[in-house]
Amino acid sequence: MTPRSDILMIQLPIPPLGSQAESENVPLAAGCLAAALPPQLRDGGERIAIFPGDEVGTLGDAALLQSIVQLEPAAIGFTCYLWNIERTLWLCRQIKQRLSEVAILLGGPEIQPDNRWVWNAGGFDAAVVGEGEETFRRWCEVRKRRSAWADAPGLWIGPKFTPPRRPAPPAQLTTLQSPYTAGLLTPRETMWLETARGCRYRCKFCAYHQGRRTIRPFAEAELRANLRLAIRRGVREVFLLDPTLNQRRNFAEFIDLLADENRDHQISFSAELRAEGIDSALARQLRDANFTEVEIGLQTVEPAAQAAIGRRVDLDRFARGAKALRAAGIRTRTDLILGLPGDTIDSMRRAIDFVVDHELFDELQLFPLSLLPGTPLAAEADRWKLQAQQRPPYYVVANAAVNWIEIAELVEETQRRLGIEYDPAPLPPPYSESEGEAGTNALWLTSNTGANGCWTMRRVDLDRVPRGGRWRAAFAAPPYPAISATIYLRSRRFARVQHLAADIVRFLIDQNPFVTLTVVLEAIEHPEAITAEFVAELHAICREKITYLDRMLSVQTDRRRGSRRIVVAVPDTYRAHLGRGWMRSIESWANIIWRRCPPARTRPTDSAPEK
Repeated sequence: MTPRSDILMIQLPIPPLGSQAESENVPLAAGCLAAALPPQLRDGGERIAIFPGDEVGTLGDAALLQSIVQLEPAAIGFTCYLWNIERTLWLCRQIKQRLSEVAILLGGPEIQPDNRWVWNAGGFDAAVVGEGEETFRRWCEVRKRRSAWADAPGLWIGPKFTPPRRPAPPAQLTTLQSPYTAGLLTPRETMWLETARGCRYRCKFCAYHQGRRTIRPFAEAELRANLRLAIRRGVREVFLLDPTLNQRRNFAEFIDLLADENRDHQISFSAELRAEGIDSALARQLRDANFTEVEIGLQTVEPAAQAAIGRRVDLDRFARGAKALRAAGIRTRTDLILGLPGDTIDSMRRAIDFVVDHELFDELQLFPLSLLPGTPLAAEADRWKLQAQQRPPYYVVANAAVNWIEIAELVEETQRRLGIEYDPAPLPPPYSESEGEAGTNALWLTSNTGANGCWTMRRVDLDRVPRGGRWRAAFAAPPYPAISATIYLRSRRFARVQHLAADIVRFLIDQNPFVTLTVVLEAIEHPEAITAEFVAELHAICREKITYLDRMLSVQTDRRRGSRRIVVAVPDTYRAHLGRGWMRSIESWANIIWRRCPPARTRPTDSAPEK
């Protein structure tokens, strides 16, 4: 349980694609801010609590809101990424309705001067652009006197959010303690670790180099202390978060340091590299230090696109580097960006051909171009005729030569070519009656709850639901859904309960707009009563509130994919009695799964379908 605090720090997770909640939601930014505070603030003046990443990573919207409100913090700090900013802003507004005096501070990559929709969203009091250590320290000193907030350098203060009088100075990284060694974060299987900040490259699709024209390393002693802590804690992987690890001038000596602290290979290392800077000797040195996986970005092979984004790539050197890494036994994830200015469908296909034909990857990652706030490319969108989503992930849906349909078809073509599926989501398991919690609604409602008290699976017997809307009380009260939940709507006579099913789905989404939801229609009898028109209506309800996950999956041609999807579960004894026309019409909107059921309960009858 998160302790009560003056300041509560929260980082919301990446939304899950299926039934598995995000397990690696490490609130590193919050830990860094707290660790940078002087002792008199961290240990005496302010009680700071970091909402545990594993806990926040499992709670659905209503449950998370309730947990935060019950803690009654004086202030809340949210770390904002493109995958969580919309949910964060929704929570801010909900919290303000219940705790009107709480001060809410936002920071993270999504907080950029040009990201106007965020500034106009409401629900928060101040924000930090860029590094936050110095701004957060000063804000903590003056937090209780709002009139003095302007003294905090780099702080954008609402409601007008005008640029601050003084920018925040960069943190002195060599003096900072890690949140791990400070005891603020406990590493588990993976430790996410910064060793330096800054990037000497000038890729226009990225904002990391803005204001950071030099590489600023953390202290060597602190790095060694983190690695020793990781080994003592039984950490299996250290993911080095530097934007490009081998941009260091002393890269070989740095790898020797990692190897020196990891002589028994208890931990493996992962990082992002520029393949052009790797030769066979460096690849072997990386493997000797126990690097087991790296990510390398080719992005494009088209010279015009490389010039447009400010990232020149020598293809021969890239190929040599990628092959050296793979020859050394290091798993290599190779990235391509789709939709860059200057790229065409043919040039993007050439890039895929290049990495496939030369065997330059163990895993090929295709990323649609994101027009990220704060990046030079976002400022040049009109020049390059880039059309993009107005909300995260800000995917470019067209450039001067290609549109999103062509991009989606290229992604599908690549999946077939390589025999892979990007972002797969498993179908839901059968509901287990033995795990249900009956409670007072045993006749029509049962739930399977997890360790956090949220339900992950809930079954509703539509034939027994109380009429007159009385069912809403059960859905508005605990237990609430988890961040990923499956609801089974069951009936013998779906023709009679379609409006009820639609009302339940809409109510659940209204209460939990960012929960990843699977709606399973369980036909006990007469599955033909589940019509394509009814499933299409449910699909429309599921798309009334579009989320990050919906936009992320929009590059796939399968319209059934999204933050909410529909599954029709049919007794397998009906398989021979349902025509292909019915199946095709349903599969336009939903997945069909066939359940093995006791014949006595599911035997098809000779009766005519219900009207």
